[in-house]
Amino acid sequence: MYNLLGQRVATAQPTTGGTATPLSLGALARGSYLVVYTDARLSLTARCTRE
Repeated sequence: MYNLLGQRVATAQPTTGGTATPLSLGALARGSYLVVYTDARLSLTARCTRE
């Protein structure tokens, strides 16, 4: 997870074979963040907001 300045602010290790990876936003300041998922075949980026 990155802030909009491009600084990494959190990481999470996905569970092998899982379909979801929980990511706690509680320690982050309010604002917008980019969640980036990358594996051997694809890369996905989603924007989320902590209010």
